[in-house]
Amino acid sequence: MSVTDHPTRTRLHVAFVIMNLGNHGASRVLLQMAEGLIGLGHRVDIVLLRPDIQHHSEIPTAARLVLSKSASDALTAEAESRISASVCRWHMERVGKVLLKDAGRLLQVLDWHPLSLPTTGMFKSALFVADYVRKETPDCVLPALPNGNAVATLIVKSLLNNLPIVIPVFHLVLENRRLRDRIRYSTLMANSDHIVAVSEGVRQSVSVKAGIPKERITTIYNPVVTPRLAELSREIPPHPWLTKDGPPVILSAGRFARVKDFPTLIRAFHKLSMVIPARLILLGEGGERNNLTALVRELDLEDRVSMPGWVDNPYAFMARASLFATSSQMEGLPTVLIEALACGCPCVSTDCPSGPAEILEGGRTGRLVPIGDVEALAEAMRLTIENPPPKTLLLKRAGCFSAENAVAMYERLITEKIHATSKEISTCRMIL
Repeated sequence: MSVTDHPTRTRLHVAFVIMNLGNHGASRVLLQMAEGLIGLGHRVDIVLLRPDIQHHSEIPTAARLVLSKSASDALTAEAESRISASVCRWHMERVGKVLLKDAGRLLQVLDWHPLSLPTTGMFKSALFVADYVRKETPDCVLPALPNGNAVATLIVKSLLNNLPIVIPVFHLVLENRRLRDRIRYSTLMANSDHIVAVSEGVRQSVSVKAGIPKERITTIYNPVVTPRLAELSREIPPHPWLTKDGPPVILSAGRFARVKDFPTLIRAFHKLSMVIPARLILLGEGGERNNLTALVRELDLEDRVSMPGWVDNPYAFMARASLFATSSQMEGLPTVLIEALACGCPCVSTDCPSGPAEILEGGRTGRLVPIGDVEALAEAMRLTIENPPPKTLLLKRAGCFSAENAVAMYERLITEKIHATSKEISTCRMIL
């Protein structure tokens, strides 16, 4: 149902702000949200701070990409030719008085705290986003990810006299964030109208570490499960191991980064392979690839472990794997676990903060093991392969993370905050 089909629904202008649309879960979540809001008749801008764009085919045609002039100049012609959305090259306001005024307000809201001062890159991002918002006047700004862009966008509130509505979206727990980051959050969160956490664990950590009352934070699960996902899962994956007649295949996916702890998964697979003639496929890329390759060679697993990099359709892999496993040390709401459930693939995960326990219902929908425990992970994988849970159970749980539910909750939250702010402004005017 669109805005025109619903006479009481107000057409919103929503601006998502994210560092880039690279190969990370947050970018896919953002694009799902954008597509859902556009489907309801709302206008959507996607403001990028860097021109790294990987998910070309998933960008909604009706969306508009907004890049700073310097960022858009770095966008290759090949990449732009694959983008279906319109691209807006933003020429930031260069008037000296405006920039000086913004800088003064920024320093004022930060109280000159040495640990809360932004980096040069964050400061430039804040001015770029503030300039865009000042001229385009979206109803709501939804920044994603904590590394600079969320902070920069919250600064917008201090630069633009409390307009528009700003609702940062936190995808990760703040447990191990640096003191500098926590002080920035605590200092700047007062400028946000509300906060969205993608899991209850993230909500808890943001409340505790940034000192924010829980009533100012709403948990909205990521929009993961869509009809498109089901359609893609039925395609044939381009990998020779994923056949009905072959040995069990364990699948995992994610950035090859230390926090994902793929060495624990590889070592657990090594133990498992001594009992079951299984294979392991790792989808992803990252700085740890060489170390992982060396570990595979050290354990003499080169004929049983495949690392094909990123693939365009991981759902086809998930639908045919015997098991999906994650070994992360920290997450927010691991999208890949939800996607695997939606493809009917049994899951095993470390019980890391936060997300896996919420997704797998404390172990009801998939086994949970301690972080870094090779023996426990190997045993959990063996038990799951030998006695997988019913596919109906997995699909039912995945349905709780539908895009339709998430988009409806975001739409309702944004509308409520806009109405609440309008009432506050009207009341202040009456008092004055």
